[in-house]
Amino acid sequence: MNRFLTALICATLFPILPAIADTPTPQAPAVSDTTFAQSAPLKIRRVTLNSSTVKRYGKIELTIDLAATFTNPFDPDDIDVSADFNGPDGEAVHANAFFDQEYAQKPDGLMPAGSPIWKVRFAPTASGLWRYRVTARDRSGTVQSAPGSVTVTPSTDPDPFDPEPTLVVPV
Repeated sequence: MNRFLTALICATLFPILPAIADTPTPQAPAVSDTTFAQSAPLKIRRVTLNSSTVKRYGKIELTIDLAATFTNPFDPDDIDVSADFNGPDGEAVHANAFFDQEYAQKPDGLMPAGSPIWKVRFAPTASGLWRYRVTARDRSGTVQSAPGSVTVTPSTDPDPFDPEPTLVVPV
């Protein structure tokens, strides 16, 4: 019975295999939309911290006002923005930035609200003073921001990254 099924499958597939082999593999379209393209000398104008004090496992958000030259902000070969964080215990964390656009609801749909901006989000794993520095690279070179810092306070909140959290049942 197994030989019969194998022969039937082969007889069915072999005639169409050459047709499948000649079919070109679909390619992703080239990015031709330059909606977000920018052309300016590379410079980190300002890095804004969401709060100077954050709880452990809380959200640190850096908003980066950046001038740069790029066509596609979603291509790290065209523009790359990141931050390096160093914790009080020596932990070093590299966090990539993302290109963010706020939107507002208008009568004719969602419309961009303001200019796009770069952001980095990070959740510190230890209490104490964390230092950070932003790096940006485009086709003209690389620049770094002045160093910054944020104080992380202890928290009783559970570690959101713990694969086996301890369940606490109130009595």
